[in-house]
Formats: sequence, C-alpha cells, structure tokens
Amino acid sequence: MSQPADLVEQAKAMGAIFEVTTDGVTVRRPQGPLPSALLAELRRHKDEIRAELAKRRYRPIFPHPAQRDDEMTELKRRVEEEGYVLLWCEVLRDLVAFHRDDVDPATIPAPFVPYSEHELLHLFDEDGDQPSPDALRLIHAAKKTEAIITNSRKEGSEPGNA
Repeated sequence: MSQPADLVEQAKAMGAIFEVTTDGVTVRRPQGPLPSALLAELRRHKDEIRAELAKRRYRPIFPHPAQRDDEMTELKRRVEEEGYVLLWCEVLRDLVAFHRDDVDPATIPAPFVPYSEHELLHLFDEDGDQPSPDALRLIHAAKKTEAIITNSRKEGSEPGNA
C-alpha cells in the first residue's frame, strides 16, 4: 500500500470521514480532531490523498493495458445506460465525468468536471487524432471555469486548438 493510502486507512480507523472537494480533501471526525502529527501528514500528502480517494470511486473492469479497448467499451456502455460515468484522469490528475448530451451537467456531483459526448467528439475524432496532454490540460483548465468545448478542429489547425 502507498503512504497516502496508509494515511487514509489510519485516519479512517480513528473515525475520520474524507470528502473529495475541488480544492483537495476535507477530513472531519465526529469524535474530535485527529492527532496533530497525523493531520500534518495528511496535509503534506493532500494531492496524493485526493488522487487516491478519487481512484477508489472507479475501478477499471479491465485494468490491464492490453484491455484498453474493452475498458473503453465498458465506459461507453455505462454512459449509455446510466447517463454518466465518474472517473479519475491520470493525464489531468483530476476528477472527470463523461455524460450523455441529454444529461444536465449540473446533476454531475462536484468536484467532477463534466464532458459531454458532443465535447468528446470534438476532442477525439474517429481518425484517432487527439490533443496532446498539454493541450488537454489547458482545455481542462477552461472546462473548470464552466467553458464549453465547441468546434475545436479548424482547417489547418492542430487537434485540440479551440
């Protein structure tokens, strides 16, 4: 187990309740504050703990890298049947939600950043073209301010440019 995972388990064993937020993680304990040394360690590893907690919300059905296509098929199925899927994105190091176009993004739990089917089609075309990781991070930063992705592919432009 990783140090962030160990810290989470240690705090939970003492009655701590964790909530992933847009700024990181909120920890509360109905019985009173956690020991100061543990709180200091939790603060020191705030970003890693947020990532750890987010990953626990969605576990890949097909975790092996060779099963990527199977995993994508499962995600599509979930979006079609359930309306959206909540994920942790390693590239963005953040929480994302992929949803059908008919789902109101306001219904997506905070702090997940919602992406509609329509937006994903603009980002990832059927030819396999896709924005670079840096371009995705820039687009994601805009999405966090409630921006909407529209026609991101102009004649002669690089994929991902809005």
